[in-house]
Amino acid sequence: MLEVTNSPALLPVTGPTPVDLDAFVSPAQNLVNGYNIAEQTCFHKTTVSNLIPSLKAISAAYKGLSALVQTSGQLITVAVRLVGDLKSLVTSTLTLLGNVTGLVTTATGLVGTIITAPY
Repeated sequence: MLEVTNSPALLPVTGPTPVDLDAFVSPAQNLVNGYNIAEQTCFHKTTVSNLIPSLKAISAAYKGLSALVQTSGQLITVAVRLVGDLKSLVTSTLTLLGNVTGLVTTATGLVGTIITAPY
């Protein structure tokens, strides 16, 4: 499952230390890392207004897609069952038509026998 996280174990290493997502959203953390007020304010504003909502939207889209794939899997199962039922229906219909043909043949023979029978 895709989730927004700040776990250094899951993030790529870009230097001697893993990326710290807390620094993306925390002005105090940026100051500790040596960014001046202008740099950290601009970075913070850009990150919060673009990156974080984008990551949340990607996470939500992934969850929605995952649910769609699960639903599709269920629909495929139902469709396979429907195809099996349709095959059974066709087989039963062919049997019924064979029986009807036999019945018509028997009825025709019976009518012929009745018509030609002496009174």
